[in-house]
Amino acid sequence: MSHDTATAALDYWKHNHLQSPRLVAGQPHRGQLAAHIAALVPAGGAILEFGCSSGRNLATLRALRPDIALHGIDAAQQSLHAGRDAHPSIAFTLGDEGTLAALAEAGTRYDVAFTCSVLDHIPEPEWRLVYHDLVRVSRVAVVLLEPV
Repeated sequence: MSHDTATAALDYWKHNHLQSPRLVAGQPHRGQLAAHIAALVPAGGAILEFGCSSGRNLATLRALRPDIALHGIDAAQQSLHAGRDAHPSIAFTLGDEGTLAALAEAGTRYDVAFTCSVLDHIPEPEWRLVYHDLVRVSRVAVVLLEPV
């Protein structure tokens, strides 16, 4: 992703999308997404959300599956601080596409990797590289909840 594109995306998320990490009411897709993903993960498994914001999807998963490891990556430090404060049992990493690629190169694996309205904010062809890296870090499945 070009520096200008990455800067614009970070600016957008810093100023327009920082919601309460506890905000789940009125967003039924979170429970539906979590139920679908939770069913794919074996006991003691691990899940990665790329573009996790403050961890609302991961917190919904935690409520369903306290036995699994949860990891979120997001480029907005402000969102991650909110997530860490609200959800100490979830691992949050400040990062972007390069962070995901480094995990894949290092051989880090999760049972499921997922996104929720993230790839639509990454320009072509970079989003294809992110998808490829999600596949590389996943043992069981990649779940994409994307508007396009």
